[in-house]
Amino acid sequence: MFKKIFFSMLMLAVVSCGNNPKANPNINGSFEGIGNGRNGEVKVSVVVVKGLITAITVLESQETDEYALPVFEKISATIVANNNINIDVVSGATLSSQGILTAVENALKDSGANFKGKKLNVSDTVMSTDVTSSASISTDTVTSASIVPKELITTYQVKGFVDSAKKKVLFVHGDPRHYSVQTDMLNTSMKFFEDNGFEVELRDLYQMKWSPILSVEEFYYQKDGKGTPPSEIVKEQKLVTQADYIVFSYPNWHDTPNAIVKGYMERVFASGFGYTSTPKGPKGLLDGRAIFTIMNAGFLGGGRGDVGDGLINKEAWDSYMNAFRVLDNDSAKWWGMSNLGRFVNDRTPKNNSETYAEELQELRVSLTNHLDTVFLK
Repeated sequence: MFKKIFFSMLMLAVVSCGNNPKANPNINGSFEGIGNGRNGEVKVSVVVVKGLITAITVLESQETDEYALPVFEKISATIVANNNINIDVVSGATLSSQGILTAVENALKDSGANFKGKKLNVSDTVMSTDVTSSASISTDTVTSASIVPKELITTYQVKGFVDSAKKKVLFVHGDPRHYSVQTDMLNTSMKFFEDNGFEVELRDLYQMKWSPILSVEEFYYQKDGKGTPPSEIVKEQKLVTQADYIVFSYPNWHDTPNAIVKGYMERVFASGFGYTSTPKGPKGLLDGRAIFTIMNAGFLGGGRGDVGDGLINKEAWDSYMNAFRVLDNDSAKWWGMSNLGRFVNDRTPKNNSETYAEELQELRVSLTNHLDTVFLK
């Protein structure tokens, strides 16, 4: 159950406000402390540099990784971001929260500085929007979603659509982290398609600074097809028209497309383009095309693939996959398209795993094998 985990301020923008303790530049050092969690002791090391808490390492823990690690990560991130140890417990994980909070407080008792400010919730963590440091890509300190170690990160540049008879795949990607497992799956997939003779175009929504907001002026165009769409919508609709397949890529945050991808769907697949109203109900206008979804996830039953590919809790896995299938079938039918299913990964290598490279390669192979089955056979 023990896994040594590390949290650093390098990936966080430290909050400067009156609610947080003022840093004492004369306080430096590494301090250790122990607290009691649900299953036993939690031991931490806290590094302070010029009065700022710069790193928290969980040295020992008897807590269950599956439940405690996200709690440790969120609380530690909030402490580091705000230089404040007065943090509220995470709802549903009171004892694990108290374990790390008490350990950190005990560690800092002998530091000679006050690190208690106004009580904060874990949602008060502030994260830099452009994370590039080596520490930021060695562990994800804000969520439980894993990221790829720096030395294993790959990039891929697509060639784009050209005028040819080749099948075309449009990727719509919604993850700001270019070092995430989600983005690694994106790059693996795009390479697979181009290696197999498809043309590929990428719409990286965060990089594009895409707005997911359906404005008042745009609302009736989307809903009723009335008015003129903005130029950025026309551009995306042209790409959708060219594509044979639209692949949505996003991490599972609330079991539906995240806001930026959902906003793309709402703004681009508008009335008069994606569908129209008839006396018998809505009719999709994009027939002959298909959608597919690639999603990195956690706590869905421990599987990799689609329905029937569960590994740990097969019943829970299939329940989630069948629910996603209902959602995807409905979207595809609304637009007149077919749904080719999903590749969902709920077997991400743990951060700092000694066999991360082998596990990541296994994921890549599983993904390409799945794509081969869906698109080539």
